[in-house]
Amino acid sequence: MKGIDVSYHNGIIDWQKVKQSVDFVIIRAGYGKSTMDKQFINNICGAHTTGLKIGIYWFIYAANTEEAVLNAKMCEKCIEGYKDIITMRVWADWEYDSDKRNPQTKESRTAIIKAFCDYLAGKGYEAGVYSNVDYLTGKFGDLSKYPLWLAKYSSSKGDYNPFMWQHSSTGRITGISTDVDMNIYYGNMPANESNAESAVKEFSMKRDGNTYISRNFKVSEFRCKDGSDKILIDVDFVHNKLQAIRDHFGAPVTVNSGYRTESYNKKVGGAKKSHHMKGQAFDIVVKGHTPAEVARYAQSLDVKGIIQYNSFVHVDSREVRYWAKNNNGKVTVKPSF
Repeated sequence: MKGIDVSYHNGIIDWQKVKQSVDFVIIRAGYGKSTMDKQFINNICGAHTTGLKIGIYWFIYAANTEEAVLNAKMCEKCIEGYKDIITMRVWADWEYDSDKRNPQTKESRTAIIKAFCDYLAGKGYEAGVYSNVDYLTGKFGDLSKYPLWLAKYSSSKGDYNPFMWQHSSTGRITGISTDVDMNIYYGNMPANESNAESAVKEFSMKRDGNTYISRNFKVSEFRCKDGSDKILIDVDFVHNKLQAIRDHFGAPVTVNSGYRTESYNKKVGGAKKSHHMKGQAFDIVVKGHTPAEVARYAQSLDVKGIIQYNSFVHVDSREVRYWAKNNNGKVTVKPSF
């Protein structure tokens, strides 16, 4: 699912408009031992009236575990009237400003987060931990007891497999006048896997190269450029998405890159877990039409993976939506094209 997280810094929000762009929202309830976010009540009531799924985060200021529990008790006080509508967990948020006020060691910092989460878990709330790569690799100890909300502003989660991924802090959506944090929620689903692999079929270039797998696409168009015989193709995606793009524009679709072997993918600098290696990704050009036009139409088909480059469009059959624009290596995640 696609979502955002907000606080009073995002101003007055038009939740009816926001609902058109996202599935869920994580709302800051407050911070420290005694402060409710100024827009918390407006935000949670406004989001609830639209039917958005709702989660909570609390910015922790604590010198020790005793103060961490006081943070948790204040959080509980703020959200107790909304317990039934909080379905996306309560997230513990410790960041650089938390350390600036209360410098900690790795061990004490970890204990504070655990104390906060343990208290709320004991009160019947599902808890989780918000963190970035810096904290995960050097400033936190073992927090695996609680799900991870990863803050990593890039086009890749790396080797992390979070419950939720905050992939941008500069999103723009209708209904919010400021930049807003953008998130993808995975829950218990393995984030780096795809359920679409059942649609992937193996072909032989020598045996099947001239075989059409849809009205306008044949096997040879998806071969790896290293000349290998084996070709993997997500045939359902070709039937339902690529053919639809071809029919809509009424123009030839060139597949610049389809299946890639692991060695060829490495040679061209592809992502380590590229969908091209599974036969699930396709870099395409539609004759006479711009990448922006193609990306917008792919979006209307609910293609989950779309990356608009300057001269072509990457589409793939991943299960969780990821839309972005790559401008000469600068990647911007897009809520829409």
